[in-house]
Amino acid sequence: MIQSFQLILYTSTIVLILANSRGVNARRCGLGCFILPSHTHHAKGNPQRLQHTNTIRALVAPSSTFASQKVSHHPAIVNDPLPTKMNRNSLALRGGASVLGSAGAGGMMVGPLSNFFKSYPYAVAFTICATKASAADWISQFAEAKKGNNGNSGNNKSTTSKRKSGLSLRRNLAFLCYGGVYQGIGQNYIYNNLFSALFGKSTSMATVFTKVLVDMLVVIPTICLPVAYLIKAAIFKYSPAEAARRYIVDIKENGLLVISWIVWAPAQALSFAFIPEHYRIPFMACVSFFWLIMVSSISGRAGKE
Repeated sequence: MIQSFQLILYTSTIVLILANSRGVNARRCGLGCFILPSHTHHAKGNPQRLQHTNTIRALVAPSSTFASQKVSHHPAIVNDPLPTKMNRNSLALRGGASVLGSAGAGGMMVGPLSNFFKSYPYAVAFTICATKASAADWISQFAEAKKGNNGNSGNNKSTTSKRKSGLSLRRNLAFLCYGGVYQGIGQNYIYNNLFSALFGKSTSMATVFTKVLVDMLVVIPTICLPVAYLIKAAIFKYSPAEAARRYIVDIKENGLLVISWIVWAPAQALSFAFIPEHYRIPFMACVSFFWLIMVSSISGRAGKE
């Protein structure tokens, strides 16, 4: 009788192993419901049968399901190390899969880059914004030079060509300093530190709207744009009064402030609502690259006039 019982038990174990290897749920086949209760009852006090029963349980039941079950009348089954090892293995496999899924080629690069941005926020902001501002001004100057050369004709061809063909290093230096000092260091302090202290770090609609409104009505007209004209005045060696005059002319006649609102209102709403703090200045640098091309063209045109 005992030998027949062992034969049935071994046969059932082999069937369950084959079913598990092919992805078949043994409980749906009814094998678990037939084997587990009876074998658990007869295996009491027999360590060998308890081991077989634990093996069958581990194969039939999912690891999370079996781990949550408590068999109070069979403490030996609860204390058996086999289900615990299988649970750990299954959790390790799930954890490894999730890590591999999230830490691909992009994750391997984003992690160190994010840590670098968090560790050196002002150095990163200065470097990115200074490089961006200089590149934007060079593009604007090349476009102006090409447009001037194509429009030269008549007696003033040589004079205009002489004025247009040369690129202004001073002008580019002004934009490089403006980009690094104000757009990099200054804006990093204003938007990530000062705004957070005044309005909080919430991404709610009310907080984002308040930050954007203060930026459009206070920061841009009184700090952002005037600083650009003052830095340019210092490099080109003309007075702050002349810088203020040119700034007012560009606002009234060239629509500088309106253009800034059109560009920065939606960009800042997106920045305050969704962009993490350590990525905010690089994101703004991408937007201001095109904005600075327009500002460079407007200020350069006003300077020639």
